[in-house]
Amino acid sequence: GASGDEVEHCGNGARCFLRYVRDRGLTAERRVRVRTVNNLIELVEEPDGRVTVDMNAPVFDLDRVPFDADGLSWRPAAGASAGADWGLWPLEVGGRRVDLAVLSMGNPHAVVNIAQWPGSEGRRGADVEAAPVGTLGPLIERHPRFPRKVNVGFLQVASRTRIRLRVFERDAGRRDPRRHAHHRLAGPQRGPRGPRVHDRPCRDRVPRRDRPGGPDCMSPTAPLAGITEADIAEYLAQNPAFFERHAELLASVQLRSPHGARAVSLQERQAEMLRERHRGLEQRIVEMIRHGQENVAIADKLHRWIRAILLAERPADLPDILVGELQHQFLIPQAAVRLWNLDPAVARALEGQGCVQEVSADAKSFAHSLTMPYCGMNSGFEAASWLDEPRAVASMAMIPLRHAAAMRSPDGRDTYGLLVLASPDPTRYGSDMGVEFLMRIGETASAALSRLLPARESD
Repeated sequence: GASGDEVEHCGNGARCFLRYVRDRGLTAERRVRVRTVNNLIELVEEPDGRVTVDMNAPVFDLDRVPFDADGLSWRPAAGASAGADWGLWPLEVGGRRVDLAVLSMGNPHAVVNIAQWPGSEGRRGADVEAAPVGTLGPLIERHPRFPRKVNVGFLQVASRTRIRLRVFERDAGRRDPRRHAHHRLAGPQRGPRGPRVHDRPCRDRVPRRDRPGGPDCMSPTAPLAGITEADIAEYLAQNPAFFERHAELLASVQLRSPHGARAVSLQERQAEMLRERHRGLEQRIVEMIRHGQENVAIADKLHRWIRAILLAERPADLPDILVGELQHQFLIPQAAVRLWNLDPAVARALEGQGCVQEVSADAKSFAHSLTMPYCGMNSGFEAASWLDEPRAVASMAMIPLRHAAAMRSPDGRDTYGLLVLASPDPTRYGSDMGVEFLMRIGETASAALSRLLPARESD
C-alpha cells in the first residue's frame, strides 16, 4: 500500500504485479487470477497493452467498509435503481455538508459526485479538475467515521457508461501523474507534514459487463508501465521505516566496493561513503586553516611595513624606507618609486636619489590613466628601467600614488608618483590576479609619501 504496509487489495498494485510476473517470465498467461488478503481478483492484459482488473462487485455493508453511520440517515442517490441497497450519507466536513457514497472494493472508498455543489465548483458538466481534491480529500480521508481511513474519489458523470474520477488516496494524497497515471509502483507520498498532494490527469473508468463478476463488477482499465529506478529511490527516501521493518537487508544486500572488485554489504558501503565524506570535510578544514594562517601572516607583514613607515624620523627617509621594507616583508625581488611635483625643500633633500629622477611625460600620463594597479607582463615600460635589473623583469605591478583628495575624486587626477614592483616570475603579477590588496598598498603609500608634497597641496 501507499504506506508501505500490506493492504486488503489494490487495483494499481495488481497491475504492477502483472507487469512483474510478465517481465520476469513467471507466466506467459495474459489472464491471471490472484488471491489477495480478502478477495480473488482477475487481471487481464489487453492486446493494446492496457490492463483490466476485475475488482468484483462493490460491497455496501458498512461493517465491511468500515464506516460508522451512528446517528446518520442515508438517502437514495438520484438515478439509482429501485430497491438499491446503497445511498448517499451526509457528512460534515470542514464546515460543509458533503453527500457521499460509502463502499468497499476490497478497501474502503468514499465517492463524492461533484454535481452536488452549486456553481462552477460542481455544476453538471463541469470538469472534475475543479473539484476540491486537495482540501476536502484529506479531511474526508481522516474523518473519524472511517476508522481505517478511506480513499476519496471525486466523480464526474461523463455519460451513462463513462465517468471521470480523481482520487485522494488513503495515506498518499492525490495521484501523481508521473506514477499513478501510468500505474507504476508508487512510493508513499507521506512527508514530515502529512500526505503530499499531487495532481494527475483524470482517467476514465468503464463499468465492464462482460467480466466474470457480472454487470455490477468494476473493471477499471489502464496502461501497463514498468517500475523505474526513480520510483524505487523515491519510495525508499519517503519510507525510512522500510529498513527498520527489513533490517536484514542492510547486511544481506551486496554492493561493489569502490576500492576493488570485492562485494561489501550495504552497511559497509554506507560506512565507506561516510568515511569519504569525512575525509573531504577534513581536507576543506585543512584548507581553511591554511588560508587563515596565510591571512594572519599577510596581516603581520602589513603591520610591520606600516610600523616602519610611521617610525621614519625625517620625511626624506620615507621613500627608501617604504620601498625597502616593502621588498623585505613581502619578498619582492625588485621595487622602485618615482615622485614628482614635490615640495622644493624636500626635492633638494632627496637630490641624487632614484625616487626623484626625471620621469617622462608619457610615464606621468600613463600613471594618471590608471584607475587601479596594473599587473601583467613587462612590455617595455619605462618604469622597468627604474629598477636595478630591468632585463630580469618578466612581470610587474605598477601602482599610482595620488593625493588623498584625488583618491576621492571621480577622475582620480593629481597623481604624483608611481610605485613599481617586479619579478622574474611571469606568473607573480598576472593580468588575471586580484588587485584589492595592491590598492590598499597604494593608498597607504600615497598617504605616507604625501608628507613630501607642498603644504598647500597636501590633504
